[in-house]
Amino acid sequence: MKIIEVENKDEWEDFLSLCDGKTFLQSWNWGEFNLAMNSKVWRFGAYVDNGLVSVAMAIKVSARRGIF
Repeated sequence: MKIIEVENKDEWEDFLSLCDGKTFLQSWNWGEFNLAMNSKVWRFGAYVDNGLVSVAMAIKVSARRGIF
């Protein structure tokens, strides 16, 4: 298994379309919204035999109350 940053919107969205119980909070566009709000966004994918088996989005938010 290897974990790398996913840079292809279609690959990300195609994977999510196959998942049950998904929310907009993992969508590519949610990441784009957070980028527009000056947050840092990472989209990671876990690959097995060159096939995407899992995704995770991490968002770093800097606010007056702190960084989280």
